[in-house]
Amino acid sequence: MDKADGGVDLVREFVDLYDREEMLAFFEFRLEKPGGGEIEGICRISRPKDGRSNLSYLSLGFVADAPDEETRTWLDEKLGRIDGDALRAAVPFVAEVLPMSAMATSPESYIRQADILFGDETPEDSRAVLSMLVPAVAAIADFHARELVWWTSS
Repeated sequence: MDKADGGVDLVREFVDLYDREEMLAFFEFRLEKPGGGEIEGICRISRPKDGRSNLSYLSLGFVADAPDEETRTWLDEKLGRIDGDALRAAVPFVAEVLPMSAMATSPESYIRQADILFGDETPEDSRAVLSMLVPAVAAIADFHARELVWWTSS
C-alpha cells in the first residue's frame, strides 16, 4: 500500500520520529553468524527532545549490512529477542519495550528500532542508564557491543 492509496509511509514515519528525538550516543556491534562469518552494524541511541514527550524512553535504532534475505531473517531473529520480559529481568527500571518491525530501505541493509520505556525508579544520569542497558541488550540479542560513543555531554 502506498501513500497515494491512503497507506502509511513507514520510512517517512521513521524520519519524522527522528525529528522529535536527539541523538545521545551510539555503538558499533558485531554478530557471529552460524557456520562462520560475521555481521557488523551500528546502534543509534536517542531520546526525546526536551518537551516533545511525556514518556521517559530511549530509542535504539539498529542498522546493519544484510546482503541477503537469510541474513535479514537471522538479524531479525536475534534483535527480536529484545523484548520487555527479557530486558526487565536484566534491568529493573525498564517498564516496557516497544519493538518496531524491521524496515527495508535497500536490498542490502537492515534497520530495526526498539523503544525502551522506563519506570519511575530510573536513574537521572544517562550514562548510568546506558551502562546497564547496553550490556543487557547485547547479552539478550547475543552480539558484541563495542565502546559507547557519546554524542552529547549528558
